[in-house]
Amino acid sequence: MNFEYEDDSDFEDEEFENLALLIAYPRRQKIFRQRTDHFTWRRHDEFFDRFRLSKDTVRFIVHLIEDRICSRTDWNHAVSPEHKVLLTLRYYATGSMLVVCGDFIGIHKSTASCTVKLVSCVITTLRPQFIHFPRNENDIKKTKQDFYNIAKFPMVIGAMDCTHVKIRSPGGDNAEAYRNRKHFFSINVQTICYSILNSQIT
Repeated sequence: MNFEYEDDSDFEDEEFENLALLIAYPRRQKIFRQRTDHFTWRRHDEFFDRFRLSKDTVRFIVHLIEDRICSRTDWNHAVSPEHKVLLTLRYYATGSMLVVCGDFIGIHKSTASCTVKLVSCVITTLRPQFIHFPRNENDIKKTKQDFYNIAKFPMVIGAMDCTHVKIRSPGGDNAEAYRNRKHFFSINVQTICYSILNSQIT
């Protein structure tokens, strides 16, 4: 009986301490600021400078993936699909820290990290729809003819080039594997361009 009384007393003391802490250090009230509508607020050139894509192209991307990146509810001022795509494009365009990109949209860096990962993964699933070699003999013949019409160079179905995309050091034991001959960290990207200037990245 005495042990039960002591256990109840300890519980009450703990509850009192928690209450005292809440009174002494109240939780900061969340402030939800209206997010900027960059499609409306920015001119076309300003928009392109910040996201490296036109407004129409970004709207097209949002239309393709919005069902797969939208939040389940609007609870807690959820980030819209448009802002998720813009945040990801801003990260791609600047290579800046996630906390900076998050501030640009008005979200915490942990939310920014999850958003960039989600949008990036969904965009990669679109690869078969937009990135592919000519699929049949007729497509191959047409591509060869288009290249020939440009430069009179026969039997060409793609023009290939490579570039180094600068990245921050990935850290870890294998970080130096990403350092290139110009002594900065990068990912080597190979691009194949068709005669009508659409391309695929391999």
